[in-house]
Amino acid sequence: MANIKKQRMKKIFFTGLCSLLSVLIYAQDTTVAEDFIFDNEEIQKDIDSATSGIISSDTLIKGDSGNVENGKPDMEKTVMDAINRSTSSTDLNKKFKGHYIGFAIGVNDFLTPEYSNHLPAGQSFMQLHNTSLSVQINFFQHSIGLIKDHLGLVTGAGLEYNNFYFRNDNSIMLSIDNQLLERRLAESFKVTKSKLTVSYISIPLFVEFQPGKVKRSNRMYFSAGIIGGYLINSHTKLMYENNNVKQKGKEYSDYNINSYRYGFVGRIGYGLLNVTGTYYNNSFFTGQDDPELYLFSVCLGVQL
Repeated sequence: MANIKKQRMKKIFFTGLCSLLSVLIYAQDTTVAEDFIFDNEEIQKDIDSATSGIISSDTLIKGDSGNVENGKPDMEKTVMDAINRSTSSTDLNKKFKGHYIGFAIGVNDFLTPEYSNHLPAGQSFMQLHNTSLSVQINFFQHSIGLIKDHLGLVTGAGLEYNNFYFRNDNSIMLSIDNQLLERRLAESFKVTKSKLTVSYISIPLFVEFQPGKVKRSNRMYFSAGIIGGYLINSHTKLMYENNNVKQKGKEYSDYNINSYRYGFVGRIGYGLLNVTGTYYNNSFFTGQDDPELYLFSVCLGVQL
């Protein structure tokens, strides 16, 4: 009798233990599921919508018959369908990624208010070689989706270096009364290179359109918007020969260059390559008697 009682007690003990473990495991799974569901309002709405048509265990008025087994809702499939619908609809904007980070190099030049690059006689000392270069290094980008992954806003930050090679073997300087003047060396000096270099921090904001249903790396893209910049450095560099001795000099000054600039930017690209055109809408120099010149550039870029 004692052995029978012990065996009964063991069965009751193990049965109770198994029941307790089952309850704990079920409660844990339910808690995880509930935390996952209720942390996402969109998923919960889909679940409520999917199950709203089921009014009893035996009667199905409306809903997805694929989620019902023996007249009862298959909650696991309903939850997974809701998750899939939610993620497919809410992640579209997150998928939009614009094109800005990268490296570009091209040409830049000055235009008069009449949009000519042929400067009048009094400003001819600012006439440039065709090899005047613009170098752009764009290191930060942020994209905001507007319509799925095809249209959005793009902003960021970058550095732009504009190198202006003077065509007439001259340089520039500021007079005592802070007026921009032409600087020339004596005839015995042979000028081999003379340039003005400026560097700006650039911040753009443009709209980008990426047509097509192919993956991003195989799409063309079109961008247009505005760009602003802040001057961080400017200097002239002069290289020359005197009695067959090569010499060079560098002079740092603001040269009445505008500390701020703003303008318009447009870009077209495909894959890793793009072409960017920029036109700045405020004068390059700020002095009242300085040349009124407007900078533009056209660059070929590589997207990173």
